[in-house]
Parts: sequence; structure tokens; C-alpha cells
Amino acid sequence: MTPRYLCRLEIVFGSLIIQNNPELTSAVLPNLMKVGDFALIYENAKLTSIMADSLATVDEYFEIGFNPELPSISFPTLAEVGGNVFISFSAKLTSFEANNLKKTGGDLRFSINPELLSFNLPALVEVGGHVFIRDNAKLTGFKADNLKTIGSYLEIFLHPMLESVLLPSLTEVGGNAHITNNSKVTVIEAGSLLKIGGYLRVYLSPELSSLHLPALAEVGQDVNVRYNPKLKTLAADSLIKVAAHLHISGNGLSEYNGLASLACVGDGRLDLLDDCSAAFKTRVAAAHAAYDTAACS
Repeated sequence: MTPRYLCRLEIVFGSLIIQNNPELTSAVLPNLMKVGDFALIYENAKLTSIMADSLATVDEYFEIGFNPELPSISFPTLAEVGGNVFISFSAKLTSFEANNLKKTGGDLRFSINPELLSFNLPALVEVGGHVFIRDNAKLTGFKADNLKTIGSYLEIFLHPMLESVLLPSLTEVGGNAHITNNSKVTVIEAGSLLKIGGYLRVYLSPELSSLHLPALAEVGQDVNVRYNPKLKTLAADSLIKVAAHLHISGNGLSEYNGLASLACVGDGRLDLLDDCSAAFKTRVAAAHAAYDTAACS
């Protein structure tokens, strides 16, 4: 049990560390509103519940992991975390909810939670660092309806049950966007995405049929879409500039109508091994030739 005096705690001015308590079954902090430094809940062998329903802010990072009996996590009033949010290595965790979380100043990471079915972040608007979703064996979908900006990378990979990636409000990814090795994903949609600062790589997803990025105008490095044999729709009609090379191969595409605006390709290495028309190849060659002109600056 949680000591009685902790039940009255409202503010931690330093760090909150609940770690390596082999007999602890519950962490109950009903009046805690703020942690002034980091919060760490780690390596508690019998922990089955965390209750901190008043917690609104953690000024630095917030990490929860290696709690093998913990089945669910919910922070209904948590609004902002100044650093990273890491949820990892939780063998029985099936759900995570933070319905009021609007911003993380650092990374958002969910990794190696083999029973995780869902995580709900409906209010999330901004992630200052990476969004890193890796190897959650039973996760069926990733949806963040209000997420607008990712300061660094977007990485989603190694999910055998993931069926969809839906980010309807996302406008910018500051670094790379890397979505790969998701064996059941059928659709990837980011209808408002305007710019990717690094590369775009989508590959090794055998059930992917639709890659929907209709507003995307610029990619800061290469575009690499490969080995998605059922991909029939590549919707990127606003894409004007690819700063490095364009590599599209091993997909089910028969035409490239979804790249109608492409005007600037930075690297002459062009790999279009799917069945595309000579006219499209000619247009891409012209886009590469135009790359060093004022039109592509």
C-alpha cells in the first residue's frame, strides 16, 4: 500500500521516484497535481495499479516501465509533460489513457509492450521530440486526431497486428517519417501533412493498400516507398519538392497519378521499378534538372 502521508501530497518540487519496491501493489496519489522535476515508476514487481487522478503537469520526463503486473494506466487530468513520455517493457499492460494530454516537450515512446491493445491521446497537439512506436505485438491502431506537430522523427515499426495509422491533423514532421515492418497495416493517412524535414520511408508492409498524403508539399531528404505489394494508391498530389532521391519499387502501383505536382527532385538517382509510364519518367527527369534553379529554391 501507499503510505498514508503520500495520499495528502499535492506538489513534489523535485523528482518522484517509485522504483524497485518488490511488494508494492498500488501507488495511490489522489491529490498530487504537479511534479517539479521528473517522474519515474520503474521495476515494481507486484504493482497492479497507479492512481494519480489530479496530476496535471510533470516538468521534466515521465517514464513508466518494467512493472510486469501492471494492466492499465490512466492519467485523466495530465495536460503537459516537459520532457519525454516513455511507456515501455510492461508485460501485461493492455491500455494507456491520458485524455487531456496536450503537449510533450520531448519524445513520446511506446515500445515493447506485448499486450498493449490501445493508447488514447485525443487531446495531444504537440510532441517536441520523436514519436516512437515500436514492437507492441497486439496494438491494432495508432490514431491521434489533434496532433499537429512532431518536432523530430515519426517512427512506427514492428507491429504484427497494426491495421491503420491515422493522423488527420498533423501538419509537420521536423525529422524523418519512417513507417515500416507493420505486417497488417492497410492504410496510412495524414491528410493535413505539409512538410517532412527528413526522409519519408514506407516499406515492408505487405497489406498496405493506401498511402494518403494529399497536402504534402516538401520532403527534406529522400522518398522511399518499397516492398508494399498491395499498395494501389499513392496520393501525394501536392508534392512539389524531394530534396534527395525518389525510390518507389516493389509495390502494386500501376501508375503515378498521385505525384501530379512533382517539380523538383534533388538527386539524380531515380528508382522507379514499378510499372510507370515513360511520360512520368520524363517528368521526373525534368524535375531533377530543375532542382538547382530558382524555381526549386
